[in-house]
Amino acid sequence: MNIYFSYSTKVSSKNEDLNLTKKIAQISVEMFKKFYKNVYLITDEKGLKIFEDIGFKKIYSILDIVPEEYKDVWSIGKLYAFRYIAKKNEQFCHVDFDFIITKELPHRILTAQVFVQSIENDLDNLGYNVGYYNLLCKNKYLAKDIYLDRSFNCGIIGGKDCSFFYEYADTAIQMVEDIQNKNLWLRSYPEFATWTKAVLAEQYYLGCALKKYNINPELFFNNSPQNYEPQSDIAKKFFEETGAVHLLGPSKRENVLIIDKILGFNKQDIIDYVI
Repeated sequence: MNIYFSYSTKVSSKNEDLNLTKKIAQISVEMFKKFYKNVYLITDEKGLKIFEDIGFKKIYSILDIVPEEYKDVWSIGKLYAFRYIAKKNEQFCHVDFDFIITKELPHRILTAQVFVQSIENDLDNLGYNVGYYNLLCKNKYLAKDIYLDRSFNCGIIGGKDCSFFYEYADTAIQMVEDIQNKNLWLRSYPEFATWTKAVLAEQYYLGCALKKYNINPELFFNNSPQNYEPQSDIAKKFFEETGAVHLLGPSKRENVLIIDKILGFNKQDIIDYVI
């Protein structure tokens, strides 16, 4: 299995603590290298200099083409990475820097055509504001005439169906950069949280693309409503069932406690990172 991380300095947050991001990335990469030898990074020239000493098998500095004006849509860097990876037509797994494993990925993930981390349920309460997206997005490409009440968390994502991933990523990029959608992606709206545009472009659009092609992705963590009540301790169950932690979800504070115990992080560092 080829493991990929990606990082675009073009759309990274100005307020980001880069030293802490690098520290988190180092741990995540080290844990993946315990189980998989092919661990790569896709970034730009500036990112190459930042992360070149982490120990990737190879770094592809191809993200200088990411347009800087889309900083509110920081997931566009990942979409460019997905498209680049899919073009290789090889089975892959893309991982966020803050996704940490403690054991090998399960067989069902290693053999899946498409897999994602988990389901994002109850989008209105999560702050997706899909109704406003549908109102403002003039050209929705694969999301046209598709309405979902769920999305998919992409902390870990991949599979064998590279043709699907290429079309998903390529059309998502087109949707963001479409001049008729400029008001949506480049203007600020009080109806959107700071991260809303990023998850709409990556995660919600992925859900629409999967529905369009009638693809049911394999879930790394099956948090479907029939499996867990909304009030259940999802973060604890996530780790117990998968041996993994995604620091930015599904429960920030619970993940802080888990990662502090299993990897010996300074707890305050992690709190500063996720909150």
